[in-house]
Amino acid sequence: MLDCWALAQRIIPATRRVLLYGPPGTGKTTAATTSDAVSLTLTEDTSVQELIGHYVPKGSEFAWHDGPATTAWRQGRRLVLNEVDKAAGSVLTALLALLDDVSIARLTLPTGETIRPLLTYTVVATSNIETPEELPEPLRDRFDASILIDTPHPVAIAKLPQDLQQVCVNAYRSRDSKISYRKLLSYSKIRELVGAEDAAKAVFGRDYQDVLAALKLGART
Repeated sequence: MLDCWALAQRIIPATRRVLLYGPPGTGKTTAATTSDAVSLTLTEDTSVQELIGHYVPKGSEFAWHDGPATTAWRQGRRLVLNEVDKAAGSVLTALLALLDDVSIARLTLPTGETIRPLLTYTVVATSNIETPEELPEPLRDRFDASILIDTPHPVAIAKLPQDLQQVCVNAYRSRDSKISYRKLLSYSKIRELVGAEDAAKAVFGRDYQDVLAALKLGART
């Protein structure tokens, strides 16, 4: 059976619209982003203009400026949508159009121009949701594949000190929310300067004793 990262590596190039979901700190955005990708992180305050484009002052006139989605359509690039679960209202409506099948997708801009995506246009969305069912059904249905990313990328884990690598893997397998990849990385750097206990207090707060016990257990195993 393929692990989540091997599966993602095979599926993303083979499909047009992929959702990567799971706990934070696993590297979903890094995996989704390529050198030519266009990306946008959605929030509850994101507007359609940030996604599609808007007019900007140019001298005494206003000129149209493409947003990341429009740029990806015109140039046939990958559009990375981070925190896609935050889309709501008019932004959600716009996403449904942007995620239509390439053969039928159309978008009329405020300029009056109607554009279509190039065949090489693809979308990879990321989210920290626990299950795709948390997304609105019309949005969820647009994705060709949904892949649970429940452990940090092996390359990322290899950047941790050896005694923390298995601790990291175990934490994600057991869904231990006290320990994350980012926290372990911060802990590893701080402990070199101030020692294990003070570093644990600074990074893990009230849970530091539990975390130190887990770290000791991980080191023994």
